[in-house]
Amino acid sequence: MIKYDLTHQCSYLYTAPRSHFVQIDVPLMRFAVVDGNADADSQDYHDAVTALYRACHTVRQGSRAYLSRDFEVAPLEVVHRDSAADARWTLMISQPAWITPAMLADATRIADGRRKNPWLADVRMRSMREGRSVQILHVGPPGEIGTLVEQLYDDYLPAKRLAPNGGLHEIHLGDLRRTPPEQRHTIVRLPVRLNTPTPAVTG
Repeated sequence: MIKYDLTHQCSYLYTAPRSHFVQIDVPLMRFAVVDGNADADSQDYHDAVTALYRACHTVRQGSRAYLSRDFEVAPLEVVHRDSAADARWTLMISQPAWITPAMLADATRIADGRRKNPWLADVRMRSMREGRSVQILHVGPPGEIGTLVEQLYDDYLPAKRLAPNGGLHEIHLGDLRRTPPEQRHTIVRLPVRLNTPTPAVTG
């Protein structure tokens, strides 16, 4: 059985230099997602991450058993939202094209039957296309990512005449539950658009 691995098939989405920002085009992708507002250090956030991983590993088991199609569970991704009135973040794991929303829903029910987790009820399939984006690789604790984000917003975007076109996106290349903070590899990505100045009103 051949194992599909998104990080190999679309390697440009999961690699980036540490020394400088690069621009890429992110295609339409399908994710298992869960939205929430919990603090990243809270038990709620940990439970949401665990629920998403469990749903994805369960749908993979079903794909192997019933479709004879295997795949590597893709890296955990987090999109941070600006609005406090809405979800503060969306946890996401990309899914192969043959995994349907119904298959994911079945997997969440099976996973919840094995071990209860309230976040499993919130796991859904969602499509997203970020398009033109800027990204860079960060190595080290998540708390140090802020320096890169400042460079992105304060220096790179103005220099390239770009503006944000979506939430800040982190892609965790190792399992957060098992990787020490100082060894974590995180791609920091931001969807962008051309920053076209508004014409001055005269007359």
